[in-house]
Amino acid sequence: MRLQNRHLNFNYTALVYAVAGVLLIPFSLYHVMVADPLMSVAVGGAAVAFMMLSVWIYRRGHVAPLFNAVVVATAITAVLVSIHELTLVGVYWAYPLVLVFYLLYSFRIAAAINLGFLVVVTPVLFMVMPIEHVLRIVSTLLLTSSFTFLFAHNLQRSARELEGLAMEDPLSGAGNRRQMESRLDEAVYLRDRYGLPCSLIVLDIDHFKRINDTRGHLMGDEILVQLTELLRHRLRQSDRVFRYGGEEFVVSLPSTRAGAATRIAEKLRARVASTRFPGTDQLTVSAGVAELRYGETQRDWLRRADAALYAAKLAGRNRVNVATADTTFPDAALGNQAV
Repeated sequence: MRLQNRHLNFNYTALVYAVAGVLLIPFSLYHVMVADPLMSVAVGGAAVAFMMLSVWIYRRGHVAPLFNAVVVATAITAVLVSIHELTLVGVYWAYPLVLVFYLLYSFRIAAAINLGFLVVVTPVLFMVMPIEHVLRIVSTLLLTSSFTFLFAHNLQRSARELEGLAMEDPLSGAGNRRQMESRLDEAVYLRDRYGLPCSLIVLDIDHFKRINDTRGHLMGDEILVQLTELLRHRLRQSDRVFRYGGEEFVVSLPSTRAGAATRIAEKLRARVASTRFPGTDQLTVSAGVAELRYGETQRDWLRRADAALYAAKLAGRNRVNVATADTTFPDAALGNQAV
């Protein structure tokens, strides 16, 4: 998700430069019509440069921060020169510039740049116009920047909330399958690229259907929520809990070998068995453990852990089983993996 957002921001940068180039074209034509060749060449060259920059950034998908800073500094300088030469007419360019900063940078950095812009533009304003105009211009620029800051802040907060909703199971609060797949893909990459180990625990509540049938689905939902909290409080900060199915959970254990993962799974199993859950005298879970192998896909890794869980169910439930490199579902289990 972060990579997608970063690519989107770079596309915004390309869009800003493209729009700037398009808007400069009429001004270049105007200077040609009034026989001002120096300005027409300067403005026209800037328009072409912005258009070429937008194409380059869009195709490459990124732009160096230092290069972006040089362009922004050039734009600020151009606005300052415009104010000095054109006075009030030059001020018109200051307002879109204040907004553009929030498209190119995070809202905090943009606010800092705007503050610096106000510091340098104020003396220039005092040089070319009366103090009452300066006060009005500085005040409106400050208001524009402040309101945009608040809007950007609220927009980012809303985006984080939406991202959280999209990546969490609404009932239990555990990560959903989408978040799980993203996390496991990252583990596969780190294993193949850097050799970092990672293990999975797949847990399933024993006889959960019986609880739903006798106690009702609301009681079953309450058990799922309480179990999620128990798992979270018994794991490390780097570990993650995901709801894989109805009563099935997946725990990812970064930088963990199979032996350590098995001990963690056994502690979780014992803790669940000793905890009083609502609507049942005793709740137990079965678990399958699998360490990621080099070159193994996410699907095959998860399937081995699930097969180990199935074996634990067949062995009598309320136990932990460790997957080997050859662990697969028995032929009789294919098509009916839930026991």
